[in-house]
Amino acid sequence: LFGDVAPIRALEDFLVRGWEANYVRAGRATLEDRTTGQRWTLEPGVLYCVGPTDKHRVIREDTRLRIISVFNPPLVGNETHDADGAYPPTGPIPPGRERMFVRTLEDVRQAGRVVETRGFATSQRYLTVADGLGFSFHSVRITKGGEGDCWYKHHWEGNLILDGTLEV
Repeated sequence: LFGDVAPIRALEDFLVRGWEANYVRAGRATLEDRTTGQRWTLEPGVLYCVGPTDKHRVIREDTRLRIISVFNPPLVGNETHDADGAYPPTGPIPPGRERMFVRTLEDVRQAGRVVETRGFATSQRYLTVADGLGFSFHSVRITKGGEGDCWYKHHWEGNLILDGTLEV
């Protein structure tokens, strides 16, 4: 899911159907936990995760906010938010964490979640199995001219190419 949205507009969102991870690709916004009042700055390279009990608000500050979102359970594809700001349930909800959270690239570095893969790529692992969301989320930068043999024999992987080109 990509979001291109108007400036200085608040979007209230209450997801009662599962976990959602949102990676900020462009723009700036503020994320507000509507239960505690806690606020976080959202900017490129920041990931925020909200779960089934997290009523929250996104306040856009830039003309354009672009996010990449991942859901568990997955969406059917044609859903829209209902009056409460929620998507309808599509399956069991993974245990996840107690509350919503934000992770920056610096958090990823401090946790030792930046992995070099034999000179082929650098993987910044924002979410792993330890987060309990039922999916992982990585920002991967492939080295120019790099070649790597991969076989994902124990999981599925989807990749969205954001910059450059490559041959598979």
